[in-house]
Amino acid sequence: MTKFKPITTPLNGNLKLDSDLGTTKSELTFYRQLVESLIYLTITQLDLSYPVGLLSQVMKKARDIHLDCAK
Repeated sequence: MTKFKPITTPLNGNLKLDSDLGTTKSELTFYRQLVESLIYLTITQLDLSYPVGLLSQVMKKARDIHLDCAK
């Protein structure tokens, strides 16, 4: 995560995360742990609520693109 640069908006408001996009992610457990950690952060960072809500909707069928968005 050290290669990523901070941005002012956590996620584009027009982004649609479809569960049929991309290839299947083999690290589904890592994705779930990452989203659960982000859910915990929404308590103090309210601007994360919308993007984390979108990511949690596709938690069951997470793909590579979803993990990239979470990072």
